[in-house]
Amino acid sequence: MNENAIFSALKEVDEEFLELARKKDLTDGSTCVLGVVMNGKLTLANIGDSTALLIKNSNVVELTSEHNYSRLDEFRRISDQNW
Repeated sequence: MNENAIFSALKEVDEEFLELARKKDLTDGSTCVLGVVMNGKLTLANIGDSTALLIKNSNVVELTSEHNYSRLDEFRRISDQNW
């Protein structure tokens, strides 16, 4: 498994959910954080309003950022969708 496989799998799940949501006129979304460690390397992927945090010795590092409309880039991406 590599980064492309993780991206492809999550993208496929997200697209399937969006298709279902459009058909049923749902306004819900999907959210997921996935972490895989292989050969000592951590690969993270996220969808929606999820954040992965690394906490060690009371120090917190945000490893991913939420995909929601409060971020200008996400607002533009969401606004460009044909809903």
